Amino acid sequence: MPAHKSDMVPLAVSRVLVLDFPIGRKTAIPYTQRGDGPKCLVFIHGIFGSRGDFDAMLTPPSEWTFITLDRPGHGSSPFIDGPEDFEHTVLSDAELIRMFCEKLNIERSYFFGMSYGGSVVLTLAILFPELVAGCALQGAQEDGAELIQHSRGIHLFAKLLLEHRRSFALKALSFYYRKRCAQVEWSEESLKLFYGLMMNPHEYVLLRAMPNLTRLCALNIRHTNKAVAAENLISIIELKLSDGLRNIKAPCIVIDGEHPHPALQSANRIVTKLSDNVPKEICILPDVGHLASFFAHEEIRRRVIQFFERHTM
Repeated sequence: MPAHKSDMVPLAVSRVLVLDFPIGRKTAIPYTQRGDGPKCLVFIHGIFGSRGDFDAMLTPPSEWTFITLDRPGHGSSPFIDGPEDFEHTVLSDAELIRMFCEKLNIERSYFFGMSYGGSVVLTLAILFPELVAGCALQGAQEDGAELIQHSRGIHLFAKLLLEHRRSFALKALSFYYRKRCAQVEWSEESLKLFYGLMMNPHEYVLLRAMPNLTRLCALNIRHTNKAVAAENLISIIELKLSDGLRNIKAPCIVIDGEHPHPALQSANRIVTKLSDNVPKEICILPDVGHLASFFAHEEIRRRVIQFFERHTM
């Protein structure tokens, strides 16, 4: 299996965009761009991720431009210093990605979202259909109810939200993340404990043979703002996109591993809820689970580009 490149040479920043976010203040978004083709594919990472997550995928075919960015509070991007009640959510990130594309004069683009990033892509496709030419969704969540049902820890925070104890839920989750992250070392065993239900046994074996990926994940965890991560997860718990999926007009390829935790098994639900009038495809990869983009990057990249080429804008 090819090594993940990010450990050897840090992913170079092509440029840093400064965005005037409507409900916050200015924020800086570092991004990496490869290729100069007319078809654009924007990669959006998950919670405790960074643009480096997609380094192994950033070899665009001719006619394509690939762009990957650090979401606020992740990688090299600072959190948004907004008003007191501002939260970093799926909705705020979708609006930020729209502004990011506008700033780069991208009128229409394909999007690849991993985990939380996939939920951002779904939101983009629902709210800004004119921008979205196609969606690639790997491990995306469309409804927080499934997470609540299958995860005892998530159920606890959902209960606090239902009791209108939002501030306490955010502070408690942020404290939990800070405590967990302080224990993370640059080792496979440490990451296995950190990722918990997100990593299956086969992925753990793969990780042991990929020191570059181990270091990348450890750096991602270290550089993520823990309060932002808490706000991101709370927004996933509260997510209710199911009814909006039928309104998506863009072609969608839904990707997942064969063995994700039950709380994260969303691929079939999403495909079923998409309109039959929309080109759609499901891609289930053997052995891997929710972190499929880390371990099957070449296969995912090939299938995504093939799907988009068949359904080009």
